[in-house]
Amino acid sequence: MCYRISNLLLAFYGLLLFAILITPQKAKAQEWSEPVYITTPYDMIYISQSDMIIDKNGVLHVVWVQRFGSTTNSFLVYIKSINQGQDWTEPITLTLGIGYLIYNPILALYSDNTVLLSYFSLKTEVEQSRIFLKKLEGDIWGDEIAVNGSHDYRYWLRTHCLAIDSNDKAYILWPKADLSCSLIVIYFNNQFSTIVQGPTDNAKRFTTGKAMFDKNDVLHYSGFRGNTIGYSYYSNGQWLPFNLVDDSYKYHDFTLDKDSIPYFVLNSVIDGGSTMFGNYYRNRWHFEKIASGYSESHSLFIEQNGTKHIAGGWGNSLKYYRNNNDGWTDTLLESKQPIFNKLLAKDSLLYLLSNIRINDERTYLEIRKLAIENQVGIQEQPRLVDKTINIYPNPARETVNINFFSPEGQATIKIINLQGKQIYSTTVKNSNMGIFDFQWNRECTKGNVAPTGIYFVVIQTGEQVFAEKLVLF
Repeated sequence: MCYRISNLLLAFYGLLLFAILITPQKAKAQEWSEPVYITTPYDMIYISQSDMIIDKNGVLHVVWVQRFGSTTNSFLVYIKSINQGQDWTEPITLTLGIGYLIYNPILALYSDNTVLLSYFSLKTEVEQSRIFLKKLEGDIWGDEIAVNGSHDYRYWLRTHCLAIDSNDKAYILWPKADLSCSLIVIYFNNQFSTIVQGPTDNAKRFTTGKAMFDKNDVLHYSGFRGNTIGYSYYSNGQWLPFNLVDDSYKYHDFTLDKDSIPYFVLNSVIDGGSTMFGNYYRNRWHFEKIASGYSESHSLFIEQNGTKHIAGGWGNSLKYYRNNNDGWTDTLLESKQPIFNKLLAKDSLLYLLSNIRINDERTYLEIRKLAIENQVGIQEQPRLVDKTINIYPNPARETVNINFFSPEGQATIKIINLQGKQIYSTTVKNSNMGIFDFQWNRECTKGNVAPTGIYFVVIQTGEQVFAEKLVLF
């Protein structure tokens, strides 16, 4: 039996379909891919430490230290992927530690795409224990290079740092044997520099945590001692004294945003344990609580658009936190305990490498990826040099805080309107290890208050000129 649909009813259905088609659809939340096993959960191996780096061609390089049971034998293993982590080469043993243990492998990248690896070997003869380097040039790993002076090492801490600046100078940092300070040596053109000693304040004997360079070749550095985390930086042969985060356990991570401001994720011991996120800005710490409970194995990444990503272990759970500048969201990635996490991005893909613990004798490595934006936004006005000026607040109603770094002793600050007219100028001196802090109250040179509008803050230090847009309302 056939039924005829009236023209009125047909028109109604047509309008309904049209409304559905033109209604904006809510974008599907970005999701992590399923993990890809680098080593399988069925292998009887224990991976104690690992690291990952992505080279300029998008190749993923991973190293790890592998042990068998409770023996003192260890193996330093390397593997890579050329198709975004989907497939991996056969593992290569770089160093075979028969009768001694290897710790803390770290990867870094030279400007010519050469991979540099550092690690610590704890040998039976303590005087032979030291940090070693290896280079991967093309597909060939070079011989071990013993780091000059690294036998003076607090070996039971098993930690050191490696970072390469824009001039391809590799900086290796480690805690001195008596913990009185940190030591730095530079490896450049196949030679080591003389050893530089860090802060010697006996109350601040920090072991090393992490080190990285910003775009101005300032070396940012973190460490820990007991329930205290410290942050410092090193530039032109000088250290900024440690800035402390008390009541914070050793597990932490930090990274730099596009303006070279350091951001931290750490585990606070207050209230039975809380995960805190914040930054060090204008010589002050600013923290917010993002989760309750004890956490560890943190990794932090910040996109160019300011989106924050955190991975970490909360008990027997691998969790992921994200803040799109509109509050934190959390996702349970796996109901197993991670003992290591590392977030790294290449173009519009964010990777998470995790070392998952099964028991005291078995762990495995896995990797997953997430599509992100991670692109620099279109600039409304060209800049003279990459941004090195931090302006807060911006837009501003009243007082404007201007903060920047320069090794020069003084700087000239000018405020220019859109017509190119200078409305204010002053000279400021370096007051804190290269950090300049200045407050402008909108008062012009003639004594009047700058009206609402768009301006440029122009800073000259030595022969360099930097500029950044400022909005007043």
